[in-house]
Amino acid sequence: MVAPVTVQVQLYLNGAWTDITSYVRQQAGIDITYGIQSEGAVADPSSCTIVVNNRDGRFSPRNTAGAYYPYLKRATPLWVKVNGVTRFVGRIPDFASRWNENGSDVYMTITAHGLMRRLAHASSLDSTLTTTIRQFAASWGVTGYWPVEDATGATTIYNAYGGSVGTITAAPTFAAVDLGVGSHDVATWGGASATFEPTAASSTAFTAGCYIQLPTTGLTGGEELFSVEVLGTAQFWKVLYSPGSGGSVFLQVLDQTRTEILATANNPVGDGSTFYCKLECSNSGSDVAYAFSTLDAGGTISGTLVGATVGAPTRASIGAGTIAIPADAAVAVGHVVLGSNATTLLHADFDSARAGFAGETVPNRLARLATANGINIGVTSGIYTPTELGPQPDGTLLDVLRATEKADAGGILRDSIDTTDQLIYITRVARYNDQQSQTALDYSLKHLVPPLEPDDDDATLTNEVKVNRDGGSSASIQLTTGALSNAAYPAGVGSYPFEDTYAVYDDDQLPYLASWLLRLGTIDETRFPAVTVDLIANTSKVSNIEALRPGHRLRITNLPAYAGAASVDLQVVGWREHVEPYKRYITLVCEPGSPWFVFRLNSATYGVLNQNYLAY
Repeated sequence: MVAPVTVQVQLYLNGAWTDITSYVRQQAGIDITYGIQSEGAVADPSSCTIVVNNRDGRFSPRNTAGAYYPYLKRATPLWVKVNGVTRFVGRIPDFASRWNENGSDVYMTITAHGLMRRLAHASSLDSTLTTTIRQFAASWGVTGYWPVEDATGATTIYNAYGGSVGTITAAPTFAAVDLGVGSHDVATWGGASATFEPTAASSTAFTAGCYIQLPTTGLTGGEELFSVEVLGTAQFWKVLYSPGSGGSVFLQVLDQTRTEILATANNPVGDGSTFYCKLECSNSGSDVAYAFSTLDAGGTISGTLVGATVGAPTRASIGAGTIAIPADAAVAVGHVVLGSNATTLLHADFDSARAGFAGETVPNRLARLATANGINIGVTSGIYTPTELGPQPDGTLLDVLRATEKADAGGILRDSIDTTDQLIYITRVARYNDQQSQTALDYSLKHLVPPLEPDDDDATLTNEVKVNRDGGSSASIQLTTGALSNAAYPAGVGSYPFEDTYAVYDDDQLPYLASWLLRLGTIDETRFPAVTVDLIANTSKVSNIEALRPGHRLRITNLPAYAGAASVDLQVVGWREHVEPYKRYITLVCEPGSPWFVFRLNSATYGVLNQNYLAY
């Protein structure tokens, strides 16, 4: 006699997991979906659907007499085990009771989802500069930060950290200039001015900085672009424009009576340039040591201001000087930072953020995004060099994660199967060759549930590939000979073009990426998109099947001749599982496994170079 499937279902209520298995209508079935659901797609949010008996109203969140009141609410965690093995962990977004006409049958169909569902509703991320400065602000000693990335029509300037909102005294033109990959568009300040007040602090040093873009036509001279008022006798620090050397900036310092006590030489940056202007000042005995730097253009002017003192900044201004920025001058200023020490922005993270983190690898980007956004991402990296990425694109967190996955050209981002609020990523290179789990199914031993329906079609065929780098060049490749080439029939199949843009780091990556995509698009073998296994009839395979994860290998042997091959190697990318007391089926969503056997130097198995081993 077949033993029944053991199911355990729990809800996380009032700080503890609570068993609700006895209320689950198991005859109605439990349905779980996980990972990628169709070849060539990306993973959907994982899901689990159950039906529960709600005759006593315990699953109605607003029923004050309910056994679980007031702990049932949207986002309540659900945990499902089958035969003692976790098959789903997620959160419930809604509770909707249903009943028949006379109220004798009251039930609820509950569908829980993984973290991806919630991320799909998130707002767009801040720029990498904004995110990074805010993330490290406390440890960097930041007392005020204003990105000046506000939208057209803003009446105050958004305060991203410390202090109060920026006060506009004459409105700038918001969202007018693209400073570069690390920033969203910032305002221009022709005829405009604003002030910024940080959190009060006590210190014997300060840092102040902002991005500046000068107009290509320059200015007249003496215009105040940015200024900082600090505690101490050297109270006013001003960055002024000079037409000298084709466009320069210089630093002027005034004492408490507004008498000039320092005017540095010109720091040549060039009209039309974009640079980050940074002041770093600290008391040194009875003097002040200062450094006036322009990153990306110009250089650093440093020195000592004798017989003066400085303290924490109390106010910053844009365009508020005696000589204002002309109304028709497109001077952009943004990312105003004030700090209470002299090294606030001397950090690699700041420099990387200014470049949009261009050059970081897939695992590093995922780890950084997870930390910055308060989520958990587990990454399987493999032994090969991971993909290097271009600047972080704009969009929601999920958009950026998907762009990372796309650039990796074969990595898989998915929900965790056994941890609440976690994403899992397997890199493309981690899918190469030997996998963590290899499961073999024998067709002749009836391991598979009929019908097995292989496809020999053109659903994934691409024999002409062009790839573009976001912000860069392009590369293309064609398959010109062979059964799936772009040669006219019958020598080939004709043209099947494909073109897309990828956020990779360097143009040198493009030829390899194009070759890899061509390889994936010209696999000359029968496809097995879905493979179903009866886990009741094949108990010896249950543990292996339960151990499968997207990116793991599946091998089917002893296929009939009409299947197209005697055996086939696949990679599992997702599944659909159905559980009843005496039924348990799982349909594995699969992709061809042959492209993932790649050349590896000094490998006895994978050291022979041929078409099967071409990889990106």
